[in-house]
Amino acid sequence: MPDGHPDLQGIYDLATMTPIERIPGDSPGPDKGTSRTLQKAEAARRSKDATKLDPNRGTLPVGGDKSQGKSFFEILEKGGAAPSGATIVCG
Repeated sequence: MPDGHPDLQGIYDLATMTPIERIPGDSPGPDKGTSRTLQKAEAARRSKDATKLDPNRGTLPVGGDKSQGKSFFEILEKGGAAPSGATIVCG
């Protein structure tokens, strides 16, 4: 932008494992080995989630499940994002 600030208008797709904000000194994205590991872990989590529920399970706490997700995609799902990703439009 003419004032020196970046133009952040656009469409952002959250269906990615590369976060927009990164830790200083961290790589710009996961390498192939890390990506494969994350994909396998996510596939295993979804497979486990697709199994039948235990009929003897306890009741959920009042207000629902407030636990923190264990993976990036589980955190998105618990936050209300669509499991296949979501799109944010800025501008």
